[in-house]
Amino acid sequence: MKLTEDPEKQTLPGSKAAFRLLGSDGSPLMDMLQLAEEPVPQAGQELRVWPPGAQEPCTVRPAQVEPLLRLCLQQGQLCEPLPSLAEYRALAQLSLSRLSPEHRRLRSPAQYQVVLSERLQALVNSLCAGQSP
Repeated sequence: MKLTEDPEKQTLPGSKAAFRLLGSDGSPLMDMLQLAEEPVPQAGQELRVWPPGAQEPCTVRPAQVEPLLRLCLQQGQLCEPLPSLAEYRALAQLSLSRLSPEHRRLRSPAQYQVVLSERLQALVNSLCAGQSP
């Protein structure tokens, strides 16, 4: 794990899963990183999450949860057919259109929040404590 004073530049330990947490209107609230072995978060479930550099967790109750990573290759073999370039483009356009105008503006865009699960934050904290002088 790379340690730095800027929490956004630290590398995160372990295999991870990533999820987009959505509000009731389908707009993205934030993305969440967690350890791959953690249970998949459920819609309507209250989650305690850690924003970068926060001293305390916050809670969020997403109306929808979308996985952001999926297995494409395993032992050098495709797991499923890859989408066409047109399908990838449509997905990218849909994802961008769902972001708020504050995140999409070209001048001074609002920072999109990526948070850590409690278990991943606990692992980061324990490794930082063990490596500090």
